Amino acid sequence: MLRLSSYIALFFLGIFLFFFPTSGSAQEIRLIMICDIKAYDIRTSVISDIDFIKSEVGYIASVLELPLKIDLFTEDTLDETFPEKINEIKIEEDDIVFFFFSGHGYRTENKEDFFPYLYITDLKKGADFSHIITTLQNKNPRFLLALADCCNNIIPEKFAPPLMDRYKCFMSVQNSDIAEYYNTLFLQTKGSILLISASPGELSWASKTGGLFTKALFYSLHQESAYSEVPDWNIILDQACLRIVDRNIGQNPFYLLNIEK
Repeated sequence: MLRLSSYIALFFLGIFLFFFPTSGSAQEIRLIMICDIKAYDIRTSVISDIDFIKSEVGYIASVLELPLKIDLFTEDTLDETFPEKINEIKIEEDDIVFFFFSGHGYRTENKEDFFPYLYITDLKKGADFSHIITTLQNKNPRFLLALADCCNNIIPEKFAPPLMDRYKCFMSVQNSDIAEYYNTLFLQTKGSILLISASPGELSWASKTGGLFTKALFYSLHQESAYSEVPDWNIILDQACLRIVDRNIGQNPFYLLNIEK
């Protein structure tokens, strides 16, 4: 049963959204996850990531009062057809899209961008993170946040796995301040945020409770939403990266921010 304070919070949230409408109201949140639970040595971490990410994005959906749809590719569904299935996902222009990869990653000396290849254990093949993101960006979602929590270290070309074909293309609301903060971050923001848990040439560390950078990202989001009055993606992402850099483990996450309000 909701307490009186909860009803009051929901009432003021409704008033806020009525008088301060966004340029477009998102229809739903789409969570797309590729989680390789057969990844050698990090199986426990990847499994933990699945539950953790579902919970965190579910919380965001509950605060924004938006429906959440989840597309999880793991075990039997992480086969040769998963690129086409991602390409077939219907995304509307006002939707918010989260994409997460948890597993092993790598790069080759000839790779020109900063993004890693995502290694799929059962297939013994790699998928290019940049190709997946391009596919999702071409669907023109209102907001896209994509994170690859994996290594980005260099493997000699002759030892690198073959690449897959390119795509054919819960918690409840606590108070109105949290709702307004998330409204600004996700509904009043348009564009994309691409995050990689390690810079080119580096390893990415995991724990039994999930990827270190994935945990740092949502910790930073919670901390800023609780104590900061001005929503700012730059601060949230900088704090998340700093939490990993300060560990001095040779892992330096980075992000590409392309957003507008």
